[in-house]
Amino acid sequence: MGISLSSNRIEISKDGNYFFEWSCPSYQTDLSQSMLYDYTNSAVEQEGAAMHSYSGDFTSNFSKGEAYVTVSGV
Repeated sequence: MGISLSSNRIEISKDGNYFFEWSCPSYQTDLSQSMLYDYTNSAVEQEGAAMHSYSGDFTSNFSKGEAYVTVSGV
């Protein structure tokens, strides 16, 4: 298929349209936000939801996101 995962990085070796959906947990972080980052072009593809979790409340949250990405020229 041309997709691999290593060290929290997704490597795509085949041109095409891709849909990504993610959920990143956080615990007692005050403010957290996830993102889909393009290391090849040094660009943020999509930011996930910014979540607030009070550090003194022993609470957790999830920053969720989704993005359509077109890959070409690999």
